[in-house]
This record gives sequence, structure tokens and C-alpha cells, in this order.
Amino acid sequence: MRTPTVVVLLLGALLTTASCRKTAADYDNTTQLISAMGKLSKAKQYDSAIRIGQEWLRAHPNNSTVHEQIGMTFLIEASADPSQRAYLLNRASEYFDNSIRLAPDDPLVIFTAAWGFEAAGDLSSGSERCELYAKAQTALAAQEALVVGDAPHTHDSSAVPLRRANNEAVTRLAGKVGSFHCEQTRISK
Repeated sequence: MRTPTVVVLLLGALLTTASCRKTAADYDNTTQLISAMGKLSKAKQYDSAIRIGQEWLRAHPNNSTVHEQIGMTFLIEASADPSQRAYLLNRASEYFDNSIRLAPDDPLVIFTAAWGFEAAGDLSSGSERCELYAKAQTALAAQEALVVGDAPHTHDSSAVPLRRANNEAVTRLAGKVGSFHCEQTRISK
């Protein structure tokens, strides 16, 4: 008796899927994990990306970079799924808050979180937009105080000219705040 081709193909697909289901333990370091999460996000496998990030955090709860990457993954998913956007943006914001809490003296972490808050604000509306823009402004102000001179900040082997990037972000954000009449928004802590 011959096995139908469809059954063979389905069995092959199931075995391939099972062998590709990686866990955080499959990665030796944060850089590998972040790369894998990025690839999963690009493939629109947001739940898998978030799952391995959260697994990593169970073993490394103070890793601000993984908190940021999970926030970015929620942000990317929010841009792709309007039906759950408010929930996903709230989750992204939580992870950006955590990254700042865990690395309050790292200007690159704070700058990245500020960018995340701004992007979340861009995807929001009404008072949520203004609150997220206010969080971005607060983070940028904190980050600016940490940047010394015009020298780039090095983080994970990449040089970032933070003073210039901060100035550009502050100007861009001020324009958004003004155009959406968010000037009166205050952050509640």
C-alpha cells in the first residue's frame, strides 16, 4: 500500500516545524538570541520571538537588551495587527519601561526605549499617543544628561553618535507633540 503524497508532505512539515522550535537554551549569548528574535519577527512569528525572549529573561531577568527586544517585537506586531494594537502597545511600553529601570545609566538603552515609546505613540491615538510621546521626551531628557561630549557611545560593538541622535529625536518629537496638541500631557508614575 502506497502512502499518499499529501500525508508524507504533512508529516515532513510537522517534523520540520518541531525541529525548528527553538528555546532560549539553544542560544549561547544575548547577541544570538536577539538575532533569532529579529529573524522570527521578520517572519511574522511574533509569539515565538516573544516566547524565547521571555524564556531567556527567566534565567537572566536583568538583561535590559532582551527587555527592549521583546518590546520591539510587541511594537512590530502592533504595527501589523490593528485588532490588538492597544494591548500590544501597552505590552511594548511595559518592556521599554523595564529596560530603563534595569539600565538607568546606559544612554543607548534609554535612547532605544525612547525611540520605542515614540514609535508606539505614532501607532496610537488620543491621550495614549500623548502619554507615549511624554514618556519618550522624559527618556530623551534622561539620556541627554548621560551623554558626555560628542563621542559616540559603544554598545555591543556598534558606535552610535548619541548626542546628535538625541538632538534629532528631541526636535522630531517636539514637532509631533505640537501637531497632536500634546503639550499638556503629564506622565503618571
